[in-house]
Amino acid sequence: MKQRILCLCCSVLVLFSCGFSARAYADVPEDIWYADAVRFVTEQGWMEGMGNESFAPEEAVSRAMAVTVLWRMAGAPQAEFPYSAYADLPDDLWYSQAAAWAYPHIMTGYPIVQEDPPVPTGIFLTFEAERSLTREQLAVVLYRYHRLQDPDITLPSGDLLAAFPDGVRVSPWAIEAMSWCLGEDLLRGSAEPDGLLLNPQGEVSRAQLATVLKRYYRSADFLIREQRFVGKAKDECQELITVAMSMDLER
Repeated sequence: MKQRILCLCCSVLVLFSCGFSARAYADVPEDIWYADAVRFVTEQGWMEGMGNESFAPEEAVSRAMAVTVLWRMAGAPQAEFPYSAYADLPDDLWYSQAAAWAYPHIMTGYPIVQEDPPVPTGIFLTFEAERSLTREQLAVVLYRYHRLQDPDITLPSGDLLAAFPDGVRVSPWAIEAMSWCLGEDLLRGSAEPDGLLLNPQGEVSRAQLATVLKRYYRSADFLIREQRFVGKAKDECQELITVAMSMDLER
């Protein structure tokens, strides 16, 4: 009995400290810039392949993909609101639970617009799962996700967007989130002929998402939270070990 419990405790500690074994994808060369990030998010169980041993690194991230990744990062919790919050969200799709969980704190939908007159009804929303996620939208959902973990979020001082020629193109609703992402080194811009650009309305690829998530995980705040979680797991395992030893002594 004691030996079985000890083995269970060791397995739990290995799981929390090391994650799952890496998976190789045929379309992710070992020496490409996003290889480590893809390996990391796969080990964490946040992102999966797209079939046929492929990761599809250049494929655009859809809203369904993005919300599912964040949901997995959060531990796949139960939704606070029902699926009926969205008119186009049945309860049996692979992203249904994630989309319901993310509403309204992380992802909100798009108001249904009447054709005549063309004004939002304000009653029903659509999730639009297949719509591609833009870089500024990624910044917003990640910022909202982090705010749920740490309400006392610290924003950087100064106008970080001014360092980019296209910083003025960031939508007003995304300025705070983009500034935070830049301050946390989650987004760095991309080298273009016109200079280092944010490209806020550009699509996010699966390789880029994996890279941003790895940077987010490695941030100091995330490591502190994980250390607390692992510390709690170690304490619980120590309690199991103590119980097992006492049971063995009673024999």
